[in-house]
Amino acid sequence: MIIAARRLLIDGEIIGPGGLVIEDGRIVRVLDGAPDDADVVLADGVLAPGLIDLHNNGGFGIDCATAGTVDFETLCRGLAACGVSSFLPTVITAPIGDLQAAAGRIDAAMQAQAAAGPGAAMLGLHLEGPFLAPERRGAHRADWLIVPDAAALADASKQFGDNASVLAIEAQWLSGEGRYADAIKAWQTAKMLSPGKDTSAIDAEIARLQSKL
Repeated sequence: MIIAARRLLIDGEIIGPGGLVIEDGRIVRVLDGAPDDADVVLADGVLAPGLIDLHNNGGFGIDCATAGTVDFETLCRGLAACGVSSFLPTVITAPIGDLQAAAGRIDAAMQAQAAAGPGAAMLGLHLEGPFLAPERRGAHRADWLIVPDAAALADASKQFGDNASVLAIEAQWLSGEGRYADAIKAWQTAKMLSPGKDTSAIDAEIARLQSKL
């Protein structure tokens, strides 16, 4: 497939006219100048890479924490129409049982999407809690937060299996000597550990700014 556009965002610069050659769902070549044999011609706008959204709690009236397969189909189509090519459905702090149920629904929706039609691709579950700093919990309920020690992480890892791709953890806990390695070992199924709702970075920045007053 060849897509032609008046303007393209390539390597951080707007160029054009030009086109993209796509084979097996991948961009294999950027064309300089408008191709005559384009399959799709974009008369307006900018042809740009899709957004990879690493933190998406939902949209279009859909909450990732409670959504089912049909809901996710709607969400995926809506996000694609807004320029999102792939995303991580994100679930905030809740009782472990509720998080397990949400993870199961997201896994089922991902399996259904693999055989379904177009839309933003679901990359895996992002667990935004419950292992967060209570001081910066925001909308997260304090009584649902869990201290992120190795035992709690190992227990949660067994419960979630391979569903979690990203796990947000209180950064102060990770900063202790050897703790990041311990967390990696404890949560072996997560593909990424992300410092979540940290207090140390915010407090340090406030102190830095105050020192300049």
